[in-house]
Amino acid sequence: MDLRASRLTTLLRHDPVVVTGMGAVCAAGPDVSSLWQAVVEKRSPARWLELPLPNGGTIRTAGCPVEPFDWQDHAWAGMARRLDPGGQHALRAAHQAAEQAQIFSRPPDRERLGVICGTSRGPLQKWQEAHALLHSGRRLKPTMAATTTLAAGPGALCQALKARGPSWLVSAACASGAFAIAAAAEQIALGHADLMLAGGADDALNAVIVSGLAAAGLLARGHDDAAALCRPFCEGRTGLIPGSGAGLLVLESLTSAQRRGVRPLATLSGWGLRMDPEGLAGMDPQGRGLQRTLHAALTTAGLSPQDIGYINTHGTGTLANDSAEAAAIAAVFGPKPPPCSSSKPVTGHCLGATPALEAILCIEALRHRALPPAFPCDPIDPACAGLLFSKGGPAPDISHAF
Repeated sequence: MDLRASRLTTLLRHDPVVVTGMGAVCAAGPDVSSLWQAVVEKRSPARWLELPLPNGGTIRTAGCPVEPFDWQDHAWAGMARRLDPGGQHALRAAHQAAEQAQIFSRPPDRERLGVICGTSRGPLQKWQEAHALLHSGRRLKPTMAATTTLAAGPGALCQALKARGPSWLVSAACASGAFAIAAAAEQIALGHADLMLAGGADDALNAVIVSGLAAAGLLARGHDDAAALCRPFCEGRTGLIPGSGAGLLVLESLTSAQRRGVRPLATLSGWGLRMDPEGLAGMDPQGRGLQRTLHAALTTAGLSPQDIGYINTHGTGTLANDSAEAAAIAAVFGPKPPPCSSSKPVTGHCLGATPALEAILCIEALRHRALPPAFPCDPIDPACAGLLFSKGGPAPDISHAF
């Protein structure tokens, strides 16, 4: 065990970091319950979309969009009007999480309340709006000085919650939400905060993003049914489908939760943060970077591979990711891995929001004592055959999930 992990493990055992609130907004629905139900029912909301191009025209793509939302009666409607879609999703998810954690009714010390939010692309739509105004010779809106910053989302969340504690933005591509959750948990473990709002938000349903994914050959293709395009770990998989959404967690020290009289939903036992610098996509074929990450998380949590009862895989449906992820899981968990599934057919790939949504599903699996079913399509890629795909259903003995 390395020294840093040992120190962190000691801190987490002294005063565990718990989850006291969750919020989710994605194509599956407007809240955590809707997301869980869509996953349990193996119901993909993917459909064909026409996204506007900056200079006119459209680009057609399969995707998982968030349904329109009426902000009229929402407490944070004024703030939402200034933000891009990703920021708006974050506001909605944050409000849900704050309500469940009873931040409004049993408020913590605002000096010890912080926000760390992850995003892969930031407020891209706001930059496009600013470019269009300048290109047409018009002046920018005064609010754009703030809303075009990468940290516009977490900044708005801080304002909404009156949070004065540690707060910043994390951008680590598709892992942004996970890095944000880990960073927030470390702030609590180190004693810099009592309570943190953490997670991710992104809107991948933007013509610039979709065009880039298409140019890289990452978009799923070859099927008229949009809901059948994302096929994680299948031999005939052709790529991912983009999505839009946000997932936010309220993390809190157990001492703080007990002081406020709030019941924890789950305990964040450990995490691992590593990098795989292989190639442009950062993906070693054997998943060696992911292996190091999994080992680091287990070490920090003080757990063995046999303690894990479920894995929510990244499972994008791309050739490189799925085979590398399967290789990493096989290397860490051996010939008897825990049941796994991918939620990408339900949420789409929501970039930086994805890990937070997946963390929420892991917590729901623990709370419901049930396994989310996988979406395997015959035939399974031989390179992924070592995985144990979840069939769903009750799991009374499950105690830890990845």
